[in-house]
Amino acid sequence: MHDIRTFTHYFRPYKKSLAAGSLFIFASVIIGLLVPLIVGRAVDELRQTGVTWMNLTYYGLTLLGVSAMSGVFLFLQRRVLIGMSRHIEYDLRQDFYTHLQRQPLSFFQTNRIGDLMARATNDLAAVRQLAGPMIMYTLQTVFVVV
Repeated sequence: MHDIRTFTHYFRPYKKSLAAGSLFIFASVIIGLLVPLIVGRAVDELRQTGVTWMNLTYYGLTLLGVSAMSGVFLFLQRRVLIGMSRHIEYDLRQDFYTHLQRQPLSFFQTNRIGDLMARATNDLAAVRQLAGPMIMYTLQTVFVVV
């Protein structure tokens, strides 16, 4: 639990990005859920009134517009949240580097440099995955289910 609290410290400077990204996810999900409703309404109306170019064009353009709006919000959510995760990764790398510089020489004699480099690259990249895409997809799933 202590590790999670330590990690959330890195999110504090990016509260606005997290809130904006969550809002974009919510908008994308809501707009994406309109597509089945529009298709259902189109099928019902086309069955009753028959297929005309005007009806077909109207529903086609409506679907295109809704899909485009959903795509814009999808782009914005990814841009904001993945950008935030890259900033968090940068902050973590800076703190890790500062921590390494404060270590005595004996620390580097007992710890292998390759292990330290692996932590600086692979482990911090995994944390970036946690900070961005995982949060994004988790929120997306929660909003769809709710």
